[in-house]
Amino acid sequence: MPNKKDTNTIGDAGALKTMARLQVACFANVNAGTYSEDSMKCDIVFTFKNAFDDLELCKLAGQVKTGNSYIQINPGQSTARIDNCSDVKEVMAKTGHPIIIFVVADKKDIHWYSGDFRSKKIETIKIPVSQIITPSIWVDFSRLHRYWQYQHNRYLTQTLSLKNGYIKDCKGSFKEIQSTIIDNPIVGSISITKKSWEHVTRQGRTNRMREFSIRTAKHLKHFLETNPDRIALKYVSKIENNGTTIETRQIIMHYRRGIVINNKTHGFAIRIDELIEYPTDWIELTLSTLDVKHI
Repeated sequence: MPNKKDTNTIGDAGALKTMARLQVACFANVNAGTYSEDSMKCDIVFTFKNAFDDLELCKLAGQVKTGNSYIQINPGQSTARIDNCSDVKEVMAKTGHPIIIFVVADKKDIHWYSGDFRSKKIETIKIPVSQIITPSIWVDFSRLHRYWQYQHNRYLTQTLSLKNGYIKDCKGSFKEIQSTIIDNPIVGSISITKKSWEHVTRQGRTNRMREFSIRTAKHLKHFLETNPDRIALKYVSKIENNGTTIETRQIIMHYRRGIVINNKTHGFAIRIDELIEYPTDWIELTLSTLDVKHI
């Protein structure tokens, strides 16, 4: 048995566990970081086909943190708190692609975290306790790979028309895109449903905000085909049903200066419902990409 103080041995074991789990869950080719990569805080490097486009190969890197000194689980708040992360910013700054931080506790699950290069200071990180390595990371990591290319895929600011009668045209545009499948870089194929129209026109919104949202519908396809400024996941939940795990979440896409109204720029957000299904016992099965459904 390794000595408890032998941090190298424990760290190597944590990296091996992470690599094995990641290889199955993300359908990835995983390698230990080379000597030069390790000096840049890259313990593992992995490549995989993009979940939204199997002709695109994604490449990400990760540092593995092993031990309970790094992570504290709070079941009451459903969060995992990561301490001792003073070098996280350094890790992200040293790599040419978005670094993924894996935190391994002495339990079955392996938690993961993706940092934001634009964060000024990182002291303590809180992530959903459900943010663990499962087949849903194939979708999540494909999204991260695309998201960090936002500098090369900027959307064009759209000017909102305030002309009378324009709302009628916007309603027609909204109905038109309901019959269109839109390909989004970080989400994949999107279907516009009646739920979106009900959300925009719901009671409780002011007439002014309702009108602006309807007028923005004319430009909705333009924004949905490009990367946003920022993304966030909310209301992530998991349920098991007859051997299948179903993850639901909402993706909030923020466009900081997307719309011009009366010569003033305004930001707005688009909310997308996402569902991912995969076998609950995926780690024990011969998992293939056909076993992971993404809607």
